[in-house]
Amino acid sequence: MELYTTLEQQLKKEINFVTDNGELKKWVVLNKAQNFDEELIGLLLENEELKNKFFVNVKGTLVFNQNLFVQFLEQKNYLNDSYTQYKNKVGLTIDGKYLKQRNEVALVWPFKDCILEGGQSREEDKREEIFFNATLAQDEITQLLEPKVLTNAKRYTAKDEIILDKFNRNEEGIISDNLIIKGNNLLALHSLKEEFAGKVKLIYIDPPYNTGGDANIFSYNNTFNHSTWLTFMKNRLEVAKQFLRDDGFISIAIDHFELGYLIVLSDEIFGRENRLGIISIVNNPMGRNQAKYFSTINDFMLVYAKNQTQSNFNNVVLNEEFSKTFDKEDEIGKYKLNNFIRVGGGDENLRINKKTFWYPLYVKPDLSEITIEKNETYIEVLPITASGQERTWKLSKDSTKEILNDLIALKMGDKINILEKYRLEKGQKVPTIWSDKKYNANHNGIRLLEKIIKNKNPIKIHLEKDKDYYWCACGLSKDGTFCDGSHKTTNLVPIKFTVQEDKSYFLCGCKKTNKKPFCDGSHSKS
Repeated sequence: MELYTTLEQQLKKEINFVTDNGELKKWVVLNKAQNFDEELIGLLLENEELKNKFFVNVKGTLVFNQNLFVQFLEQKNYLNDSYTQYKNKVGLTIDGKYLKQRNEVALVWPFKDCILEGGQSREEDKREEIFFNATLAQDEITQLLEPKVLTNAKRYTAKDEIILDKFNRNEEGIISDNLIIKGNNLLALHSLKEEFAGKVKLIYIDPPYNTGGDANIFSYNNTFNHSTWLTFMKNRLEVAKQFLRDDGFISIAIDHFELGYLIVLSDEIFGRENRLGIISIVNNPMGRNQAKYFSTINDFMLVYAKNQTQSNFNNVVLNEEFSKTFDKEDEIGKYKLNNFIRVGGGDENLRINKKTFWYPLYVKPDLSEITIEKNETYIEVLPITASGQERTWKLSKDSTKEILNDLIALKMGDKINILEKYRLEKGQKVPTIWSDKKYNANHNGIRLLEKIIKNKNPIKIHLEKDKDYYWCACGLSKDGTFCDGSHKTTNLVPIKFTVQEDKSYFLCGCKKTNKKPFCDGSHSKS
């Protein structure tokens, strides 16, 4: 057991391998091991005991023993030489590995690896779908997905439309125009891939629900059989993934008919660990009376991250009543005081069950300072409730170090309480049921996603000397930079400012800067 303890302590040095509760994300480590992750291997090599255990010296070169490491993590007692380990196991294997230990278990259905032409017009609704492999050789299919020339390009302005001669591009050379492309979406995606691969923050798609009914609003084939529909979706989701940035997201609208199939397919493509949530969108509260058994009132939206360890998923202010609870304000903004002891969660947040979140804080006798470093002249405070129950702090020791300025100490009787300044800009956790019509995918669903998934990086922009600017403080404006009136739904107001010289400045995109409106590096800590 000592070796596993050593391994656990070493792996917990990497924050992406640890849950919010301080537990090791074993599934993440296993995935990293199966892909010979450089970061993981580097951690193992840092410890002499682990290096000797999981690496083989081949003519002076250390070779990672992946099989031994994976087996070690999956043992019941985690020790390769444990007396409780079974000498023999019974189960299905591939190349000597049990299915549980492999990452290659895949979905299989007819024509899975084929290219399906999706019908895109009303005239094609009733025709049989064409699998290109039935009529074309593989090299012809490959050529089919090669980039295509986009024709009949036009630029639309408020007054007219003009023939497009060239695209507008930003400082990085990326097309900055808003594009509407008409055609087969699979071919369009492959044609745009070279330009936009790895550069898209958010993809929202509303594919055919495959309910077997008529497509009354959009002209697409809504009568696929399951195998055909899965092929159709697989081809498009795989190329969509290539468009996403490492911190990007994809949201997929669907109803109950193909929900289960789509979850399993999307888990395979994006990784189950990157599935952030399944949103239930109530778009017909009265229900559909034509239903045979249950009256359906909702659709669904699946949300995946390209890499959840790098994703910046923001909270939002969902309602005005919530904003009113933030009744205090300092130089940074509005906040309310919350107990820093984790009192909810039942027994899981007791000291005995969450030991890494049990540690002392030290408070200056006049309550003016809180530190995590031991100080003999300060008062030691532990996460113990008024009833004497030993619980835990809300954050780990390392995370608490970063927010000490937002902690305050209050004396109540003989006891010192530690309170946290919970700021309005942190918003609310987004619920998994959206019951207002404004969340309907046909109406305002995209706007909510824009609020949730916002660019948190600083925004470089050229400003003019002595000109009045109004910086968006709520984060709800269309471009996230300058106020457009969206703050009216919150208690926040825009910040008026000027600059002393004409030049480019970096404005805060995450809204957490202490030098408003200018970036101070807070985005890198969030």
